[in-house]
Amino acid sequence: KASVHLVAESRVHKVAVPSPITLTTIAVQAPLALVNALPYGDLVVGYGPKMGEQTPTHCWQEARIPCLKHLNLYNFPGNLMQDGITIRARLGAGAPMSRSVAHFGPGALREPGAMRTLQMKQRHDGAAAGVVIEHVDGFELRFSCPFWFVDR
Repeated sequence: KASVHLVAESRVHKVAVPSPITLTTIAVQAPLALVNALPYGDLVVGYGPKMGEQTPTHCWQEARIPCLKHLNLYNFPGNLMQDGITIRARLGAGAPMSRSVAHFGPGALREPGAMRTLQMKQRHDGAAAGVVIEHVDGFELRFSCPFWFVDR
């Protein structure tokens, strides 16, 4: 049984046309959105809440994001604004998982533009390339590579 989490933001403002009325707008969004901006293949992202130095094994979840696609995740196992997030990734089913992980603390998710880099390989015997994870806005993280993977 999976849990579903949503983020809701409300705003109240008054409108005076034709008679005064108070309007409340509620915006509902996914707690985490991942964008695969890599020009090559699927991206498998492992994610979990940042808990001290290690994310416990039982907290890791994975999502597959097709090439150049956006994926909303509604089952993040924690509170992004309190815990932050830890990320690891691989380039498709046959590729090795990144050896390092990227941490975004709660403060990094409050301001767009925070960036982290994972060293990723297409094959076990290939060379690694730096895949950049960028906090775009709100709860959205974009994965891109400034250098194309060419026979790595």
